[in-house]
Amino acid sequence: MNNKNIKAIVVGISDYSAYDNVPDLPYSGYDVLAIVHGLINGLHIDGMNIWGKTRNSGTMTKESFLEGVKLFLSDTTPADTVIFYFTGHGATIDGRHCLAFSDGYLETQSVIDLFEQMHVRKRLLLLDCCMSGNFQIEKWTDSLADEGTAVLASSRPYELAGYDKDITVSKFTLFLCVAMLNPNHIDNGRLSLYWISCDVAYQAEQYNKTDPGIPQHPVLKSNLKEDIIFEVR
Repeated sequence: MNNKNIKAIVVGISDYSAYDNVPDLPYSGYDVLAIVHGLINGLHIDGMNIWGKTRNSGTMTKESFLEGVKLFLSDTTPADTVIFYFTGHGATIDGRHCLAFSDGYLETQSVIDLFEQMHVRKRLLLLDCCMSGNFQIEKWTDSLADEGTAVLASSRPYELAGYDKDITVSKFTLFLCVAMLNPNHIDNGRLSLYWISCDVAYQAEQYNKTDPGIPQHPVLKSNLKEDIIFEVR
């Protein structure tokens, strides 16, 4: 079974050579492979409906991202749900959180706004970067067909996001993939965002006990009218 009305955009940035004193993130490519595995095998999303699913050089400019998103989602309908996943550097600049692309920063709020302007049923953003909880979700009051937006971020506004050195995948992406593939949360063939977020929070809590020096607490903010449900029977 595939959730044919769900489209996913996967962005992993590892090349930050254009920045001063910003290290590359070689594990971002493994994050991409891991999350795509979770989307396809856990959430049963058709691989043809995932943009950016192959591991590449890890370079993506702001323009190529914005153009690619608009082109990939040009045929969406009000019945669709859109997922956006980002792994890379994140930073707070002048109090505003930003996602670091290979040629510069995009304000996280502007990316959220970009997806909220799309007339689709629901939107889910998964942000795996430092300080990614520094954003706001406004009350969504569009048409009745629009059921809102949820953002699940890897860390609180003042926390760093780390990775598991043993398997070279970021901790948050690891938690996400485990939650997506966990059969214990399937109810009558359905898996909900609620249970995924609960599982991610639990895993983070347990991981923090083993690595208390670098705590990481995922953040979920939502204005969804109803939970996002994935048919995984």
